[in-house]
Amino acid sequence: MDASTLFEADQASGKANYSTAVDIWSVGCIFAEMARRQALFPGDSEFQQLLHIFRLLGTPTEKQWGGVNTLRDWHAYPQWEPQNLARAVPSLGPDGVDILSDIHFRKVREVEELKDEVRNELFATGHLSQQLGLIDALQRLGVAYHFEREIQEALEHIYATFNDKIDVDDLYKVSLSFRLLRQEGFKVSCDVFKKFKDEDGQFKESLTSNDEGMLAFYEATHLRMHGEDILEEALEFTTTHLKSTASLIGNPLAAQITCALKQPLHKGIPRLEARRYISFYEQDASHNKVLLKLSILDFNLVQSLHKEELSYITRWWKDLDFATKLPFARDRIVECYFWIVLVYFEPQHSLARKILTRAISMTSILDDIYDAYGTLEELEPFTEAIERFIN
Repeated sequence: MDASTLFEADQASGKANYSTAVDIWSVGCIFAEMARRQALFPGDSEFQQLLHIFRLLGTPTEKQWGGVNTLRDWHAYPQWEPQNLARAVPSLGPDGVDILSDIHFRKVREVEELKDEVRNELFATGHLSQQLGLIDALQRLGVAYHFEREIQEALEHIYATFNDKIDVDDLYKVSLSFRLLRQEGFKVSCDVFKKFKDEDGQFKESLTSNDEGMLAFYEATHLRMHGEDILEEALEFTTTHLKSTASLIGNPLAAQITCALKQPLHKGIPRLEARRYISFYEQDASHNKVLLKLSILDFNLVQSLHKEELSYITRWWKDLDFATKLPFARDRIVECYFWIVLVYFEPQHSLARKILTRAISMTSILDDIYDAYGTLEELEPFTEAIERFIN
């Protein structure tokens, strides 16, 4: 079963934007495949995939899907009527068929409603600290890709009024604003932290009573650039304090401090950080219930997509039969896939992940040929052949 066509039916017909609907579609297909023990739509190309889908579910009409006839790759497909799903998946029974029929619409509606609620809250709140906290949570929970435009607009507004709205003595607000803006490429001066020094040029001891602010300050220091001595000093100051207080304060902040000291957010892997932060966020008494629900649902949906991609790539690798043909080569296909997932985890990069995984795995094969198999006499003409191919 080709995951690229199975999970991207909207793109196959020419829809430009990836949405959660594609993730929910994949869940339904997985559900049906588990029941049938074979693919529900076994197409080997985008066009053939659509034909399989339309034969079973019916050809969509303009009334059912507004604008379908104007999609880039839309054709005059045969007008099939919807078939009885019970015949396609007889082992499910009536209740299972009802779930399969409704899973797409119910879950898509739920996710879109959650996104709308979060989107409205992002713009509705006029309080800077609440807006900063929401943007930070969206990014750390791994759902910021749903709100890229909204977040960018909010950060541009914060940047435009940065010096006017930042409270002089609010370490948490200043540090979080600095980190969020700088990591998105806004030019924010580290001089904003000078206000937290005393007359002797040392950071004020009173700051250490604000553990949340100190943690935010610590994370901000990791976006320092060469020559920013104040952030170097701040790193030492915050690290010393956080190490001494990590075991004294209550969870979940203590756990967050321990994780941050081991690996700061800026140096972490987004997907792993999202999984970890979901647990932290859930334990926070002030968490946004809508955002938490969205993040958990989204994480599970994206994880399902990653599993199907890896299944597809693994079958491709086994079909090549390198274990028999090239027994000296390392089997690194899963490792190569995770390299790409850790860089681009978002659903819209599904095809890119599969292409890059295959490219890296073939490069690994070439590396093994050079390191573990070929002789110098064999490798010289082999290298020349590769160079001719590249040029």
